[in-house]
Amino acid sequence: MLLNLLYLGAIAVLSPWLAWRALATRRYRRDLASKLFGRMRIENTSRRPVAWFHAVSVGEVNLLGTLVPAFRKRHPEWLIVVTSTTDTGLAEARKRFAEHAVFSWPLDFTWSVAAALNAIRPSMVVLAESEMWPNFLAAAQRRGVPVAVVNARMSPRSFRRLKRVAGLARRLLFDRVSLFASQEDEYTGRFRELGVAPDRCLTTGSIKYDGAAGERDTPRTRELGQLLNLGGHLVLLAGSTHAPEEALVLDAFAKLHARHPRLRLILVPRHPDRFEEVARLVEQSGLSFVRRSRIGSPLAAAPAVILLDTVGELGAAW
Repeated sequence: MLLNLLYLGAIAVLSPWLAWRALATRRYRRDLASKLFGRMRIENTSRRPVAWFHAVSVGEVNLLGTLVPAFRKRHPEWLIVVTSTTDTGLAEARKRFAEHAVFSWPLDFTWSVAAALNAIRPSMVVLAESEMWPNFLAAAQRRGVPVAVVNARMSPRSFRRLKRVAGLARRLLFDRVSLFASQEDEYTGRFRELGVAPDRCLTTGSIKYDGAAGERDTPRTRELGQLLNLGGHLVLLAGSTHAPEEALVLDAFAKLHARHPRLRLILVPRHPDRFEEVARLVEQSGLSFVRRSRIGSPLAAAPAVILLDTVGELGAAW
């Protein structure tokens, strides 16, 4: 109950900003029934076991792109449910996992998570990387549902913060997770320092490498290169950028481009709702540029900067 009050208080304080963001970016407005009330429905009349996989956004959804098929191959009798937190992650999940049930992740209110767990009735929950919420973990624990965090990570900043409240973090989070499968030994060590039992944390390496393309000569990369007319050019790629990284990259690129005219920049902001903002930034730089979303046929000549304002093409660009 206390957590619910804290969440509601935070929403009340942030409501002007949230309303502005919702109007400006259309965020937070989709799938409100799933988010607020945990309204989800799956067809499981034969009572097959259910594995619930959760990915915060597009990057984690791509991570599940290798994990879910591998799980499905080993356990073809299980039903799969996939959830995501962000609008872009949800759109990508619905595209990647069209054959499975895909929903928005419920907000961490007791009623939302209880309704979602009661509707899905998972036999296990798999969280990608670091998405742990206390009410959800408590509700899963009460129902005897094991929760695993895969590709788990623990940054130095998060570690320092959690170490100050290690006892509380153990009670609310870590003691309610059955397994932490970490990307690196360093992360595993941090989980253990925070009180996670050694038999509940291990190092598996990063799952992201499992689905990474190891060669450049792929159909998607060739198609993108031809569309952008990048043959004969050197390419600088700045991907998954946040502010103020775009400004820094553009400044460095302008100096390099003056010395190396064959150099081209592909700029890929991390969040789609910043595409317009970054487009204005590139325009103000005075460099010639084009937006990928407005290219319908192969370019006659590649401009200095290509703004990759699409979702799902960063892998081909890399």
